[in-house]
Formats: sequence, C-alpha cells, structure tokens
Amino acid sequence: MKKLSSDISGSMANMSFLCAILIVLYHVPFCQHAGGAYGEFTWLLRSIACPIAVPWFFFASGFFLAGHMHEDGWWRNACRKRLKTILVPYLFWNVIWFVYKILLGGIPFREVTTSIAPYLNAVGLNVFDFPVFGAFWFLRMLLLLILVSPALVFLMRGGRLICFLAISALFSAYALFSVYTSELSIEWQRLFSFGCSLRGIFYFTIGLGTREYLNLDKVKFLRKYAVMIVFAGAIMGVRFSAEHSALAVLFSLCGTLFMVFGVVAMMPKSVSKFWPTEYAFPLYVTHVFVVAHLHHLVKFFSMEAGLSSIIGFSLFAIVTLLCSLLSIWLLRKLPANWSLLLWGGR
Repeated sequence: MKKLSSDISGSMANMSFLCAILIVLYHVPFCQHAGGAYGEFTWLLRSIACPIAVPWFFFASGFFLAGHMHEDGWWRNACRKRLKTILVPYLFWNVIWFVYKILLGGIPFREVTTSIAPYLNAVGLNVFDFPVFGAFWFLRMLLLLILVSPALVFLMRGGRLICFLAISALFSAYALFSVYTSELSIEWQRLFSFGCSLRGIFYFTIGLGTREYLNLDKVKFLRKYAVMIVFAGAIMGVRFSAEHSALAVLFSLCGTLFMVFGVVAMMPKSVSKFWPTEYAFPLYVTHVFVVAHLHHLVKFFSMEAGLSSIIGFSLFAIVTLLCSLLSIWLLRKLPANWSLLLWGGR
C-alpha cells in the first residue's frame, strides 16, 4: 500500500467536506433563473466553484483505490469495502426515498402495484435513468467503476506511456460525446452523463494515474502557485464551457483539473474540529431532503435580480446547511450499528 503523508490526507479530507458544501450550494432552490447582479452571482457560483465538486469525488475515489492496486487481492478487498461503504447506504436511502415519494404522492400507488419499472428505478438498475434517489447516480457510478477497475488498473500498471494513451482515449470518447450530445436521444444522454458517466471514468482514471506516477508531497509548486493555478483553471473552464468543439472540451477538462489541484493545495494540512470532515457523505445525503422541502418556500419570495436576491440565496444556503448538519447530528445519536445503514460505517 502506498501510504499518504498526513499533510496530503488532511488536505484531501478538508477538500471533500468543502466539495460536499459546494454540492449543497449548487442545489439551493432560490430564484435560479433571475438575472442582473443575482444572475451574475449565481453564475459565478454554479459555473466556476461548484463544478469542481463531482470531478473531485471521482478523482479522489480513483486516487485512494490506486494506493492498494499493487496488493494481492486488491480488487476483492475493494469490492468488499464498497459493499459496506457504498452499496448498503445506496440501497437503504433509495428505499427510504422510494417510500417517501409514495407517501407524498410523487410516485402513484397504482403505478407501484402494476409495474416493475418503479422498483428497477428505485435501485438504479436502469442505467438510462436516475435511481429514485436521484443524487445517488454518483454512488451507482462508483459501484460501476469498481466493477471495471481491473481493466483500468491493468492499463495504469503498463507504464507512463500506456497511462497517457488510456487517458487520451477516455478524453477522446468524452470529447466526441460532448460534441455530438445534442444529436443523441435523452436516454443516451443520461446514459453517458449519469448512468455510465464518461466524465466520471475520465476523472477516476486521472486519480489512479496521479497516485501511481505523481508524488504530491514533492510537487512543491502546487502550494506555492495554488492561487494562480485556480485562477487559470477558472478562466479556462469559463471560456470554453459553452463551446462544443473537441479543443474546447480539452481546455474545459484541463481547467477543472487545474482548479481541483489548486484548491486542494490551498486546503489546510490538518483537520479542525470546526470543519467536520466526517460529515461530507452524510451532508450529501441529508441536504436532498432539506432541499425538497425548501422548494415549497421559494414561491413566497419575489424573483428580483438584485442584492435582495443574493441575500435571499445566502439565507437559504445557510438554512439548508444548518438543517442538514442538524439532521446528521441527530441521526448520529442513533445506536452505532445504524451508521452502517445510514452512512456506510463512516
């Protein structure tokens, strides 16, 4: 096993909690289509800051897996570990949300009793659609990545050239999808975006290659020039995000990677008790329930485009975070064996 220094592991833990917060901010349901100053504010947040969150989690998953890929029985051990940390909470929360939607009328009872489709969607077996707990498309993708990881690890072990060629091939596949996505049906768009995410495979493989061939402890310029790297990544991401050429996709992906490496380099090396990194995954879960209820409150606020909407968004964001964190704190009061169902033992 390739051991991580305490500095790197601390920075990555802090980064994961930050990215969980960014996902919450992305989903805050407040005046999402207003223009003016508020539109600029949310555009900066949703187009520059928040988009690094999901790539980071794919990258981190590949990065941590690569630390074990030279061990005997690494794949069996990885499957066993993900069975507990991913599959158990994935099934549990999908079932909870499935029942929750039936009770609220979101899934017609007649459909439940006459069709198998709701049950297939509930556990995410239909990769052309979201699981019933939509946010868990990401966990379903991680499970799929573990299943195909032997092929990816085989390529990563082949040396730097093979690693580069494999990443280039994945980029080409993602670029083709991005360029021609408008010509695909909605089902195929969902497949390659969420069911079998080409972007997710790309960042996961980058994580594998980074752990295998790059010693982050020795890459001193990351911390020294972190702000410049983040700034360059933001410019690249924003400049080319709206274009659909292969070159634009390349710059957009590189911009996201720049921001990921730059932001994680800026993270504190030690974990603070005021920054509960162990809440990263629980926050990802609980905010979905909070956001679902806050949606009903948005209609009572005016859709102004100025400073008042920025303040309103900020208040909704704070309420979402506080309610989510309070929910986690209460749920963690349950007996210890509940943590396996709720958070995969985290």
